[in-house]
Amino acid sequence: MSYYLAFDFDKIHNYIFSPRKLKEIIGGSSLLDEFNRKDIMEITGDKAKVIFSGGGTGLIEMQNENDAVAMKSEIKNALLEKTGNPMVTVEYVEATDNFKNDIKKLFAKIKKAKMLRKESVTIPPISAQKCESCGVRLSVENNDSLCQLCQKKSANSVDYFFKSYKDFKSYKDLFKGDNNRQCDNLEELGRYSNPENYIGLIYADGNRIGQKVKTITAEEVYKKFSSAIDNATRESVFEILYSTYKQENNFRIILLGGDDIIIVTTAEKALLISKEIAKKFEEKTKNVLENVPNLSLSFGVLLMKSHFPMATGIELAGQLMKEAKRKSFKIWSEQNQKEVSVIDFMVLSESASERISDIRSEMIVQSGSSKYIKTMKPYSRQELGNFIETVKKVNALPRSRLYSIFETLSFDDPAVAEFNYRTIKSRSTAKDKEILDGINNGNLWSSNSATEFYTPFADAVEAADFIE
Repeated sequence: MSYYLAFDFDKIHNYIFSPRKLKEIIGGSSLLDEFNRKDIMEITGDKAKVIFSGGGTGLIEMQNENDAVAMKSEIKNALLEKTGNPMVTVEYVEATDNFKNDIKKLFAKIKKAKMLRKESVTIPPISAQKCESCGVRLSVENNDSLCQLCQKKSANSVDYFFKSYKDFKSYKDLFKGDNNRQCDNLEELGRYSNPENYIGLIYADGNRIGQKVKTITAEEVYKKFSSAIDNATRESVFEILYSTYKQENNFRIILLGGDDIIIVTTAEKALLISKEIAKKFEEKTKNVLENVPNLSLSFGVLLMKSHFPMATGIELAGQLMKEAKRKSFKIWSEQNQKEVSVIDFMVLSESASERISDIRSEMIVQSGSSKYIKTMKPYSRQELGNFIETVKKVNALPRSRLYSIFETLSFDDPAVAEFNYRTIKSRSTAKDKEILDGINNGNLWSSNSATEFYTPFADAVEAADFIE
């Protein structure tokens, strides 16, 4: 009698992003990815069949219960030795002739085990020297600055994802003798950006992937589907980074596996890279499942100062990504389950304490029965392409005129804002009028319903310095 065993990393983002330094952040992510792709194969050997392993999770078929019990311990011990943290939940169930139900039962067991786990918290003495990277654990005797966990991360950070990028089969020959320079920290990456000292933090996740997994009724389909997503994600990122930067390496891959993407890029490339990764992923996942034309991604893109803490950036980019997911779900619900990638973004030039949803609520003006919304975010992939072209048009306007249009949106009365916009247009040169007539059909507000009105101008002003 065979058994299905699954493992799932616990609080993966806490582990990866607890350090403050890019080197240790990438190192932690690298350790987990290497465990997923290489170590698990060595652990299982010929004792088991790995159906899928990637993105912090894995599914394995065991030949008997004794092997399943032993494998639970082996995986936990191996991960502890690898990462310094036994942050994994491992469970198994007996296999039946109903694969779909077996997997549902298995991951329900994983979920329950996570909920029941009690975490121990160690509070170090006040006088103890804290790790300079994570600021939580104690530094070790042979290293005055890093704790043991951050030392492991630091030692593995050198070029793990970059090596995978260079070895990517489609470009292997192109990279021989290529530039191997990498940015060691975000401040260095910011120096290559335009505008300088900004970076683009891109956080993406698949839409409704788990929902589609639940429909799979055969092991081989599950294996094919999971591998196809992982390959599409990695290939899409590698291909677009290469086509964007060619011989330059002005980016760092932080997390890449399954349907998860976190990368940092130069600020002026971030929106375009996101749009192109989304397009490539949709192309590569065509007909990956029966009756599913393609899959899609949701993106949160944060254009932030390079000195901002990465943990803060990840939190905000994650909120943006969730806003994108809401729009993607709305399109999916209203358009016959059509899969559309969606991108949300924000420019952050100073610390932000408000949640993205609260910021967006403040951009809505109620006028009678109508709502006037001073943004068109989030954007579908296709809409973002049009928006980028809009920004290029806007950038041809004098900045004084552009900011005057932006100021009109500060009025609480949308009619006053529209009047002021038309006044600005009437006083513009013939060339500027032509540009404005080509944006939003020459109007400040546009609508796709009788009661909701939108404008692209606030978004365009925000993104003006970040579109080439």
